[in-house]
Amino acid sequence: MATQVTVELVPLADGGSAEAAALLAGLYLEYVDESALPMAVRYARAAAEAGLPAGQRTYGHILATGLGVEEDLARAAECSGPPARAGTPTPPSTSPSS
Repeated sequence: MATQVTVELVPLADGGSAEAAALLAGLYLEYVDESALPMAVRYARAAAEAGLPAGQRTYGHILATGLGVEEDLARAAECSGPPARAGTPTPPSTSPSS
């Protein structure tokens, strides 16, 4: 299934779709073996550089964990900063109401 989806997403990502690039990065990270890490890095970086929060989070994760790249915690923190969190829903407060 992942192979079918990636075949359809690659032309979109290569054509500049940050959303397709972020999806591909996630698919390569989760559903393909380590031989796909260079592609995951490539597409995550493209999505991050396009300013897509999902791409920034994914690329930040890759950099923080050293998946297919040299670990770079400083750059990972930059990628995972406020712009990357912009697309992340805030969890509901667990503090008691007054």
